Amino acid sequence: MPLQSTYILLNYHFTNNLHLTDVMNSSKIKLWAIALFVISALQIAVVSCSDDPGVENYYTQSREYAADYLKNREQYSEYLKILDRARGEYNLRLVDMLGTYGSYTVFAPTNEAVEKYLAGRGLSSVEELSVEDCDTIALNSIIEAAYFTTDINEGPYPKSNMLEHILSVKSYQEWDAQKQDSVLTLYINQDSQVIHADDSVSNGVVHTVSTVVGSPNDLIGAVILKDANCTLYAKAFQMTGIMDTLQDHYVDPTYGWASDKDRIDSCTWTNDKMLLITADGNEYDNVAYPAKRYFNYTVFLCPDSILKEKYGIETMDDLRAKAHELYDPVFPEDAGITDETDRRNALNRFISYHVIDRYGDYYSLTCMNNDQLQYEFNRMKYDICDWYGTLMPHSMMKLSFPSGTQPGLYVNRRGVRHHADERGGYYRGAKVARPNEYTGINTALNGIFHYIDDIVAYDRNMQEVVMNDCIRMDCTTLSPDFMTKLTDGEVARGHGNGDNKVSRRLEQYVGSQQSWA
Repeated sequence: MPLQSTYILLNYHFTNNLHLTDVMNSSKIKLWAIALFVISALQIAVVSCSDDPGVENYYTQSREYAADYLKNREQYSEYLKILDRARGEYNLRLVDMLGTYGSYTVFAPTNEAVEKYLAGRGLSSVEELSVEDCDTIALNSIIEAAYFTTDINEGPYPKSNMLEHILSVKSYQEWDAQKQDSVLTLYINQDSQVIHADDSVSNGVVHTVSTVVGSPNDLIGAVILKDANCTLYAKAFQMTGIMDTLQDHYVDPTYGWASDKDRIDSCTWTNDKMLLITADGNEYDNVAYPAKRYFNYTVFLCPDSILKEKYGIETMDDLRAKAHELYDPVFPEDAGITDETDRRNALNRFISYHVIDRYGDYYSLTCMNNDQLQYEFNRMKYDICDWYGTLMPHSMMKLSFPSGTQPGLYVNRRGVRHHADERGGYYRGAKVARPNEYTGINTALNGIFHYIDDIVAYDRNMQEVVMNDCIRMDCTTLSPDFMTKLTDGEVARGHGNGDNKVSRRLEQYVGSQQSWA
């Protein structure tokens, strides 16, 4: 509260036969004591105000905002022209947005990077770009959250960029001719090198990149088709029609809201109250509605090399025979179905079982990225795990993150650490590759894929060994919408919030153990 004058009234009661001068002479020490008391009282009055804003609000930080940082450096002048023309969703100049309070990660291309981009499109200046082009470039280069390289150094960013696309970062050891040494190099979406990182600004962080950051518009099916390591699985997805599901089902066209006043473009609360009261006295529940409903997929792919090494599978006929070997004993009544688009067909069951209908990166498929759970949970007796339904009807998949000598993420594993559980059950399952073991792109607008070191199936082992256990399910796995990236790139599930500091520590720990293969 504002400091106000403090008045202290000192009342002296003089007894009979006592003169004022005598009082003054005899009370010098008392008056000094009173003065000291007054000063102390004033200090207490000032510091004890209950609504004091705090010292952090007494001044404005002197550091530059992101917009000022770019304006004050000539090497970003071409990028600034793009930001100046870009408007975004709310017809607000993005350069103005970067000059206000907020939290942003900006991947700023140099003038040389912009010129290279223009030359690739046969253009000679930024002025030849359309406003839509400027929107795409600018929105692709900004995330509405601050991520330093110490926050994430491998894999997808937990929050999408302003174009609702997922950006990912990869790190490589590369030879630096100038330094004559091997250095760690970061790339955004595989092809945009971070040449200067972590310039802190008042409203976030700026990373300088060598090329204009692009976001591929591919859906997960197209990304799988481009992957050269899993061609047999890609063909199986096409032959069974599951590829059409991965490609065609991205935005729910039936989703909407009752009226415009019900719409909230975020998955977070608008304030900290569960009940809102309007000006006219009406009450209503504070419920957040995402602007759109998306469908996401997580796909597990067994590379061709492993299929050949473990099972001698080299052709589609070989893979088809393996599917019948696994599923005909479980579903003998369907063994004769040859239409591979029929959901009861063996190959259809085989490939659809490798897909779950939500977005799951390496550390969000179990509760492993909860910093406290790994210490408060008795991992000597139980492995951290979660259960999910798959695209194969009436089936379940288990994801585990054991400790011990076999750390990492597994599909359909049973046991504790590296041995059987207290009831004698053990099944290794298929191990999932870590994020730093990919050399290509494994993310898309609507999902992500992971390499696994073995095939997974809803077979006898799964039903009679893995599932013959006490199944505890996280309630936020029951609906895929809890684990689907929303408009702002977040997920609603609590432990899927992308705690990258924890993920980075786990990555270092897991990376020091045995290889996934």
